[in-house]
Amino acid sequence: MRFRSSEVRKNPQVREIKLFPESAFDAVKDGVTILDEKGTHIYVNPAFCRMTGFTENELIGFGPPYPYWAEENQTLIMSKLSEGFKGKLKDVELTFKAKDEKRFSVTVNTSEISDEDNPSPYYLTTVACSETEPVNLHKNKVLKKFKHSDHGYQSLVENSFLGFFIVDIHSGHIQFLNKSLCNFFGYSLDEGLNLSVWDLISPEEHEPLEKTLKKWPLEYETKPTKSGVYTGVRKDGTIIRIAINATIIEYDGTLLMQGIVNDVTKEEGLEERLRQAQKMEAIGTLAGGISHDFNNILSAIIGYSELANFKLHGDNPAEESINEILKASYRAKDLVAQILAFSRKDENELKPVCVKSIIKEVLKLIKASLPSTIEIKQNLRQDIGVIMGDPTRIHQIMMNLCTNSAHAMSEEGGVLEVSLYGIYFDENVTVPHPDIKPGRHVVISVRDTGHGIPPDIINRIFDPYYTTKEKGVGTGMGLAVVHGIVKNCKGAINVYSEPGKGTTFKIYLPEVEKQQIPELSSGEHNIPLGNEKILFIDDEETLAALGKNILETLGYRVTMISSSREAFKLFNSDPEYFDLVITDMTMPGLTGTKLTKNIRDVRPETPVILCTGYNENINEEKSKKMGINAFIMKPLTMLDLAMTVRDVLDRRN
Repeated sequence: MRFRSSEVRKNPQVREIKLFPESAFDAVKDGVTILDEKGTHIYVNPAFCRMTGFTENELIGFGPPYPYWAEENQTLIMSKLSEGFKGKLKDVELTFKAKDEKRFSVTVNTSEISDEDNPSPYYLTTVACSETEPVNLHKNKVLKKFKHSDHGYQSLVENSFLGFFIVDIHSGHIQFLNKSLCNFFGYSLDEGLNLSVWDLISPEEHEPLEKTLKKWPLEYETKPTKSGVYTGVRKDGTIIRIAINATIIEYDGTLLMQGIVNDVTKEEGLEERLRQAQKMEAIGTLAGGISHDFNNILSAIIGYSELANFKLHGDNPAEESINEILKASYRAKDLVAQILAFSRKDENELKPVCVKSIIKEVLKLIKASLPSTIEIKQNLRQDIGVIMGDPTRIHQIMMNLCTNSAHAMSEEGGVLEVSLYGIYFDENVTVPHPDIKPGRHVVISVRDTGHGIPPDIINRIFDPYYTTKEKGVGTGMGLAVVHGIVKNCKGAINVYSEPGKGTTFKIYLPEVEKQQIPELSSGEHNIPLGNEKILFIDDEETLAALGKNILETLGYRVTMISSSREAFKLFNSDPEYFDLVITDMTMPGLTGTKLTKNIRDVRPETPVILCTGYNENINEEKSKKMGINAFIMKPLTMLDLAMTVRDVLDRRN
């Protein structure tokens, strides 16, 4: 057998060393390597190659530091070699690192040998390890040491409500864990000792955690502790959130990670709900701030459009365009009202709704924003009844479901199919949802041919803030809002999906007896007229002029003024002159409620109508307690204003 030094490799003319027969160490089960005086490998046996995973060619001719030295052992090994090393190491326990990065424990023995033809020494090294259970042997040593530790400390750890663990930092294998940690994840103690951290942490977080554990041993002297919050996976597959505080310890030349785990799932949920409550409060504040100005703009659009429509006679070609402006404006009006109601968590009043017309409107609206690769199909039955709901919220349901379907088909295109039909469930029929009661229902079906929803998340899609969309694409609120609206309408929602084949949502809403559904446009229908004297006050001159114009068109005699202080002076100069006062709520100097009080101090029986876009301190109930005769939300419509004015004046008479 030939033992080659690095010099032999470089220069074939260097004499060969012959110490043993060629097959001397081939059958030895322990690893054997021979080093020259510089520590260069001149021989490795097959067992050593199997043990480390390196080939003979990868080791022969190379000196320290060797590739199979674990980083955490290098300081220890070099100190052993420098402390009076005379060719002998006896039963030194080290950790080796195989080529695939796996760590294993070994016992090293070294002796010096010589060649009569060469005065320089050689070193014969044997390396013994358990090839089948190196981790378990080390684990047993850790457990044994822990069980022989201080009894009080052991009792504290084993009975703590916090989870305790000891882990091999390189392999991730668990060396010790207590009952609480097992309970967090749903395993028994025996099961837990056969796990690694990778079995307990969500696969999505493996890569960053692996980088941390790989880098930490090189810097743990300066960064001895680390902490973080991770997503854990229980034995039954459910997700929990865990907070980990860990430190590195050295035991028998091996680096271990020990630490404490706490289940913070509930705490994070509370924090998330608190953050969401703060968001909603901020939305409410923002909505209140902008609604006044926005409603003023809408008031002008709606008011002048209605005036133009009211004054048109016959088949004027402009009438259709004005009606479209009014439809869009009414929808914007309802949307502002919903934002305010949603931010205040008010319950919207349910009223008879024709679902078919809303679906048509949504499909017409969304069609313009979809790419040409998405085809829209609709199958809307003619004989569909009405449901009790809020038109704006039904509109929101359809927009959310159609938008979700469009996102699912954004890359490859597909078909968006919306169906509307009726179905009757009697008491003897198995219904598709436990919340469905016997009786006739309106069914809305939204189907797409997109990528579908994976089975492992389909049960979570209605959870608030859960989303599979990338950041910036959605809020995660859409389906949760849809679910809430459907429940509020006493209905139910089902979803069926196959990955790669698409998704179908079906909404079941109880049908009610058909009633007359009010038109979106007020037009001229049933608008009452009058001739009384009205004082109209709004700090926005445009809106004050609009109010005057509308009321004069209806036959009233109107005095318009944009200053609340000047308005009171005018009223006070002749309190008996005006039959009615209509005032805005939010005005500088003298608010609508203060103006009302001043007017009532002068003439208590004066009827007052209060108008506002939004104010959290006033509502219809409060306004009645203050003696205000009627309360109207902006933006005002011609019909609402005419009906309210006539009602207040007629009640006075």
